[in-house]
Amino acid sequence: MEVFEALPADMRAKLQRTFRLVEERGLAALVMPLARPVVGRTLLVLRTFIKKTPKTPRGEIDMPDDGLREKNMPRMKARDLHDKAMREDPEYRREYEALEEEFALIAAMLDARQKAGLTQAQVAERMGVKQPVVAKIEGGRSNVSFGTLKRYARATGCKVKVEFVQG
Repeated sequence: MEVFEALPADMRAKLQRTFRLVEERGLAALVMPLARPVVGRTLLVLRTFIKKTPKTPRGEIDMPDDGLREKNMPRMKARDLHDKAMREDPEYRREYEALEEEFALIAAMLDARQKAGLTQAQVAERMGVKQPVVAKIEGGRSNVSFGTLKRYARATGCKVKVEFVQG
């Protein structure tokens, strides 16, 4: 809990949006090698770290102690952390709300792929790219062009529809 609250608001917001996506779409929809389902809807985060730069060598990444169980680390549900932050931290609230459109797009892409019954590798093949590219797109780790969105949509048997709404 203390580790989570010590993170910058934008990182906490993105983690919470990811947790919500897992809750809504299931863990299988995401490629998350750092987390595993435990019992029912519980998600156990096995490792967390912050890279100093995108090219930080693996050996220089600050990794936490793996003995969390022995240290009786407090456990708190992601939803409880989120609710508390939304009530008490205006910066977190702004960051979380700012991610709504990005995560709505990710959710739509995951839905399209799941409805088409395709794996990331199959979508990648249809798009003419490698599977890690699709993982980056679906994980929100890539700013995609409209052309890439159209190729993803075609690969899943869909079309892209852009809509501007008053906000």
